[in-house]
Amino acid sequence: MAQILAILTDDPSLLRCQLHRIRGAIALKEGEPIGVGSYCDGDVLLASRPAEKGPRELASLAAGIRSPALLAASRRQAGFYDEEAIDPFRFHSWLFAMSGAVEGFDDVRGPLLEKVPPFIARQVRSVTEREHVFALFLRELHALGALDDPSLNAQQAARCLSKAIRALDALCGETGQTRPTPLAAVVTNGRSMAAVRRGRPLSYGLLEGMAACEICGLAEEARNDPRHRDHRRAKAVALLTEPAAGDGFIEVPDGSTVGVGRGLDIAIASIAP
Repeated sequence: MAQILAILTDDPSLLRCQLHRIRGAIALKEGEPIGVGSYCDGDVLLASRPAEKGPRELASLAAGIRSPALLAASRRQAGFYDEEAIDPFRFHSWLFAMSGAVEGFDDVRGPLLEKVPPFIARQVRSVTEREHVFALFLRELHALGALDDPSLNAQQAARCLSKAIRALDALCGETGQTRPTPLAAVVTNGRSMAAVRRGRPLSYGLLEGMAACEICGLAEEARNDPRHRDHRRAKAVALLTEPAAGDGFIEVPDGSTVGVGRGLDIAIASIAP
């Protein structure tokens, strides 16, 4: 099962600090490749590392990065290291990661690609079901005329993700599959993020204010330090597929979407129409 971490923060300069504070909530496993997506001055940055290279500590993923959002995923990869098959996947400003496998996907792949616009289908570079589900999400954005709309709100993105999952169900149904695919998926454009949970774990955490910060060497009593005010005001929302128990994360109801807006407001809705 993949581990996915997504975080949206109101202060890009404190992204690494926010990741450090939730280090006890998730442990990226040794022996799994990692993919990381972030944003810098309007550009989307993607990096991946093989299983045997690099640390697994959360804050190390954001070393040198000032970004309003970060999406990271790790999963065991059979056979050789294939960079194109590692989440997150990217299209323009959108990043996508998913936990879950579509049963009998070989029978679904062709019909799925026929249902997305050719310019989106041409960008699908891996055979993973995850990138193909991403293509269905992009199709819904395109139908809305919002593929490159920076003002798209989180609830609209969540509805597009919900429609993509229902479209996947319909395609699977055409091949005789009656059991909905268990999955958890997250998308972000660096301004907002949305996620869906069905049959796989997914939780969210609201991170408000930091009285102290190990990353910055900031003690709680150092109130005269000018950095103290920024840390105390900093907010973020994190989404995790496998948070450790007792770390303050709240489980997203099964069969639901969650949208996190630019103001870090959280809205939960049903996948159902």
